[in-house]
Amino acid sequence: MAIFKKIILKIDDKRENLEDFIADKILANLDENETVDSLERKGIIAAITAANVYASTYGVPVVPDNIKEKIADEVVKILGKANKKLQKQLKKKSKKYTERHRGE
Repeated sequence: MAIFKKIILKIDDKRENLEDFIADKILANLDENETVDSLERKGIIAAITAANVYASTYGVPVVPDNIKEKIADEVVKILGKANKKLQKQLKKKSKKYTERHRGE
Protein backbone atom coordinates (compact mmCIF):
# COMPACT_ATOMS: atom_id res chain seq x y z
CA MET A 1 0.00 0.00 0.00
CA ALA A 2 2.92 2.36 0.72
CA ILE A 3 4.18 2.10 -2.88
CA PHE A 4 0.72 2.96 -4.19
CA LYS A 5 0.60 6.02 -1.92
CA LYS A 6 4.06 7.13 -3.11
CA ILE A 7 2.94 6.83 -6.72
CA ILE A 8 -0.17 8.91 -6.03
CA LEU A 9 1.90 11.57 -4.25
CA LYS A 10 4.37 11.71 -7.15
CA ILE A 11 1.50 12.13 -9.60
CA ASP A 12 0.05 14.91 -7.44
CA ASP A 13 3.43 16.68 -7.33
CA LYS A 14 3.80 16.40 -11.12
CA ARG A 15 0.28 17.80 -11.56
CA GLU A 16 1.10 20.78 -9.36
CA ASN A 17 4.33 21.37 -11.30
CA LEU A 18 2.47 21.15 -14.61
CA GLU A 19 -0.14 23.64 -13.39
CA ASP A 20 2.63 26.03 -12.31
CA PHE A 21 4.30 25.67 -15.70
CA ILE A 22 1.06 26.42 -17.54
CA ALA A 23 0.36 29.45 -15.32
CA ASP A 24 3.90 30.86 -15.33
CA LYS A 25 5.20 30.05 -18.78
CA ILE A 26 2.19 29.80 -21.08
CA LEU A 27 -0.62 31.94 -19.69
CA ALA A 28 1.69 34.64 -18.33
CA ASN A 29 3.31 34.99 -21.77
CA LEU A 30 -0.10 35.34 -23.39
CA ASP A 31 -1.19 37.92 -20.85
CA GLU A 32 -0.63 41.52 -21.97
CA ASN A 33 0.95 40.34 -25.24
CA GLU A 34 0.05 42.94 -27.87
CA THR A 35 0.40 40.47 -30.75
CA VAL A 36 -2.02 38.04 -29.12
CA ASP A 37 -4.40 40.87 -28.20
CA SER A 38 -4.32 42.11 -31.80
CA LEU A 39 -5.09 38.64 -33.14
CA GLU A 40 -7.92 38.27 -30.64
CA ARG A 41 -9.37 41.63 -31.73
CA LYS A 42 -9.17 40.66 -35.41
CA GLY A 43 -10.79 37.30 -34.73
CA ILE A 44 -13.60 38.86 -32.72
CA ILE A 45 -14.25 41.50 -35.39
CA ALA A 46 -14.26 38.79 -38.07
CA ALA A 47 -16.74 36.73 -36.05
CA ILE A 48 -19.02 39.73 -35.51
CA THR A 49 -18.83 40.57 -39.22
CA ALA A 50 -19.67 36.99 -40.22
CA ALA A 51 -22.58 36.85 -37.79
CA ASN A 52 -23.74 40.24 -39.00
CA VAL A 53 -23.70 39.16 -42.66
CA TYR A 54 -25.83 36.14 -41.79
CA ALA A 55 -28.19 38.16 -39.60
CA SER A 56 -28.57 40.86 -42.24
CA THR A 57 -30.32 38.34 -44.48
CA TYR A 58 -33.09 38.43 -41.88
CA GLY A 59 -33.25 42.22 -41.79
CA VAL A 60 -30.99 42.77 -38.77
CA PRO A 61 -29.15 46.09 -39.15
CA VAL A 62 -25.41 46.09 -39.77
CA VAL A 63 -23.17 46.79 -36.77
CA PRO A 64 -20.93 49.80 -37.46
CA ASP A 65 -17.17 49.24 -37.51
CA ASN A 66 -16.53 51.50 -34.51
CA ILE A 67 -19.00 49.44 -32.43
CA LYS A 68 -17.32 46.20 -33.55
CA GLU A 69 -13.98 47.59 -32.40
CA LYS A 70 -15.39 48.63 -29.02
CA ILE A 71 -16.92 45.18 -28.56
CA ALA A 72 -13.63 43.54 -29.54
CA ASP A 73 -11.67 45.71 -27.09
CA GLU A 74 -14.02 44.81 -24.23
CA VAL A 75 -13.89 41.10 -25.05
CA VAL A 76 -10.07 41.24 -25.08
CA LYS A 77 -10.18 42.85 -21.62
CA ILE A 78 -12.53 40.12 -20.39
CA LEU A 79 -10.24 37.43 -21.81
CA GLY A 80 -7.31 39.06 -19.99
CA LYS A 81 -9.21 38.99 -16.70
CA ALA A 82 -10.17 35.36 -17.27
CA ASN A 83 -6.52 34.57 -18.00
CA LYS A 84 -5.47 36.18 -14.69
CA LYS A 85 -8.11 34.23 -12.76
CA LEU A 86 -7.05 30.99 -14.42
CA GLN A 87 -3.40 31.67 -13.56
CA LYS A 88 -4.37 32.34 -9.95
CA GLN A 89 -6.42 29.13 -9.77
CA LEU A 90 -3.62 27.07 -11.29
CA LYS A 91 -1.12 28.47 -8.78
CA LYS A 92 -3.22 27.37 -5.80
CA LYS A 93 -1.83 24.40 -3.94
CA SER A 94 -3.80 21.70 -2.21
CA LYS A 95 -3.57 21.52 1.56
CA LYS A 96 -1.89 18.10 1.40
CA TYR A 97 0.68 19.35 -1.12
CA THR A 98 1.45 22.35 1.07
CA GLU A 99 1.89 20.11 4.11
CA ARG A 100 4.22 17.75 2.22
CA HIS A 101 6.41 20.62 0.96
CA ARG A 102 6.34 22.91 3.97
CA GLY A 103 10.11 22.89 4.62
CA GLU A 104 11.14 23.51 1.00
